Amino acid sequence: MLNNPSAPVVCFDAGFLSVRLLLATDQKLYRQLFTSKAVMQWIGEPLTDSQLTCSFAAALQQNLAASTELKPNSRLFLTITDPAANTTPGLMAVTFNTSVHANRFNAEIGIMLLPFAQGKGLAVTALISLCQRLLQLPQVIHIICRITDGNLAAIKLVSELGFVYCKQGNYYKLHNNNKITDTGRFA
Repeated sequence: MLNNPSAPVVCFDAGFLSVRLLLATDQKLYRQLFTSKAVMQWIGEPLTDSQLTCSFAAALQQNLAASTELKPNSRLFLTITDPAANTTPGLMAVTFNTSVHANRFNAEIGIMLLPFAQGKGLAVTALISLCQRLLQLPQVIHIICRITDGNLAAIKLVSELGFVYCKQGNYYKLHNNNKITDTGRFA
């Protein structure tokens, strides 16, 4: 996943999916996701048009900075594509949060899929590949998922992948020493 220790390569295959940086041409997908009540139900209020314009511009700017060098609080927005179906079913994001260790980060991840792509295993495939790449980064200590109470599908997903609930921080965590097993679970 790295060209050099501080710059992640963010295009990769994820099983039958491909993942790449969010581009200006992905604005329609971004709009579909962030203005949908169904998609946003566990995240927050859907964005208004003006909020969406600002949010999308900020996402592109954050990608520009984070794709060249990992720094505390940098964020990457990644587009999930299904080349065989010629669709872009969703986005993932990674925020590199500071930790108590110098030059090491917790990678907080999230995924959003359009309704037609939900419940088909796309999230599992995309998240496994993303986690595998993040666990290769020497700067990443843990991978973290924050999940809204009641989002049972997301809780089931990360639990099945091997994330452990951390009650003190109210998030799910995967340690950097975890490896993917032949069952598709990190252990």
